Amino acid sequence: MLAMSLQQRLRSTTLGRPGAVLIVHKASRTTWYQQRGKSLDASQRQVKAHSKASNVLAHTTWLRRGLADGPDSPFYELRLDERIRNAGGGIRHRNYSNLFKPAYQQPAAPIEDWSCVYADPSKPLVIDVGCGSGRYVLLMAYRDNQQHAGNNRHNYLGLDIHKALMDRANGWVDLKGLQHCVHYHCANAAISLPSLLSKYPGPVHLVSVQYPDPHIHKDRHVVQEGLVRDLEGLLHQGAHVLLQSDLQETAEYMRDTFERYGSHAFDLDPLHHVPGATFQAVPAPEPAARTSSWEAAAAVAVARAAQHATASSVQPAAAAVAVLPGRSSGELEQSQFEPGASAGPPLGGWPPRGRVLGHTGLVGSAWAKAGWLIDNPVGVPTEREVYVNQVTHGKLYRVYLRRT
Repeated sequence: MLAMSLQQRLRSTTLGRPGAVLIVHKASRTTWYQQRGKSLDASQRQVKAHSKASNVLAHTTWLRRGLADGPDSPFYELRLDERIRNAGGGIRHRNYSNLFKPAYQQPAAPIEDWSCVYADPSKPLVIDVGCGSGRYVLLMAYRDNQQHAGNNRHNYLGLDIHKALMDRANGWVDLKGLQHCVHYHCANAAISLPSLLSKYPGPVHLVSVQYPDPHIHKDRHVVQEGLVRDLEGLLHQGAHVLLQSDLQETAEYMRDTFERYGSHAFDLDPLHHVPGATFQAVPAPEPAARTSSWEAAAAVAVARAAQHATASSVQPAAAAVAVLPGRSSGELEQSQFEPGASAGPPLGGWPPRGRVLGHTGLVGSAWAKAGWLIDNPVGVPTEREVYVNQVTHGKLYRVYLRRT
């Protein structure tokens, strides 16, 4: 009989404790669990929305029912009815892929002639990294086009590794008559921006990284030191980078990575210093005794699962992190998750990755002290932002950076 999985072992170890929230990373996705039987505040609904047992409408269901394009949505002005939504082919579900699969490790080839992509390739370029379905880019371009009588000020580029989504989004572009200024391209932006844009004749005006897949291990995240360095080279003075997430740990990681590797080239936009424009998100403290006991139990469960799997000649399951309510994964003991201290290679053969999400080692971060922007600085939402505002009513964490 196969050994009990790490997921099962951790659930039996921790979920009996009141108010416990457990995040388990397995294969290429993150699964969320929350103990039932309690009333949910806004932040809890946001976590519970990721659970298979949730009574909150899931993001994928919300999209599938067409609510992203309903009368109460900002995307309603695009008039993406069912026929248009399937213009490039029906998409049954979002494919959350690991950017570090071998298939995605080759940089995209440069586009030799951008005049075949845009009517005027000299215009400033707006890039959405990991654009998903692409409504954000499409709505931004549509409004630009409407406000300037068809003579849009910018060109728009959506990048994602999900080819089916890119094909469908380009179908939307054709049907909306925006092919002169909008294009979606299948590429791993984490390693492809310099090569892909090497022959673009115009400047890059804005790069957005919004609601990326919430990988626990930071080495699987789209925001890496390499991406920061690439954007430093691509962006001219005055250009912007927008970072957003509805998960505080993910937003903190993106912000801290840019501050660590790019503070000499980027700074917070002055919007962060306008009185009343930001908020601080301070995790609620937990009783020390309960915190210590629970984290220790989770660590023991990880170690036992690894030993059991090794003894049974079964590959150990993916490394996991137990997170208490109101605490980020960055507050756990770093030494428990260093390379060599994890449970070993995860399912599917991935090598052990680095420290868990949130461990950036920044002390006295000036960017963190400035807080998170309350309002969207570009005025155009993503599907995820609309979903959070309409369904989970959770917090959104935004950082707007300016190239210095």
